[in-house]
Formats: sequence, C-alpha cells, structure tokens
Amino acid sequence: MIGPSYFMKAHAESDQGLADIWKYELLPLLEEQYFGRLNRDKVHEKFGLPAMLKKAQAKVGAIDLALSQQEQPGEAVEYGDSSVESDTKGSAV
Repeated sequence: MIGPSYFMKAHAESDQGLADIWKYELLPLLEEQYFGRLNRDKVHEKFGLPAMLKKAQAKVGAIDLALSQQEQPGEAVEYGDSSVESDTKGSAV
C-alpha cells in the first residue's frame, strides 16, 4: 500500500522532488505489484506521475490554496468543522 509517508519528505514539496519520489520509490512498487499482468511501459503509462496529475486535474481542476485562503493575522480560519485563529504571520496556531 502506498501511504502518505512517501510525501512527507522535505523534497516532496518541489516538482523535481515529487518526480524523483514517483520514479524511484513508487513506480518500482507498482511494477512489482503488477508483475505478470502489465509490462513496465504499461505501468508507467497508467501510473506515471504525468498520468496521475492529468487524472487529478481533470477531476478537481487546478487548486492554489495559497491564493484561495488569503487570511489576515488574527482572523479565524475554518478547517473542516472547527476554526483556528491565525498568528501574526498568517499560520494557524
């Protein structure tokens, strides 16, 4: 199973870091999982990062949370069912 720990690395925040994680950590797992059912090229075609980004964007569209949640210091920001007050730098406290 592919869990969130793969994406909790510092370099996962950059496009190149995400591509490296996908290429060197996730695709080898998927190649092993689909061994005998899909060849390597089909695994990359179906589960490669470009294919996943295309599928995700088609379903939800492009999202920039930094632009969509322009909060002011001291302003309450809602997270699900609760709200959290932000500090002077705009991060939740």
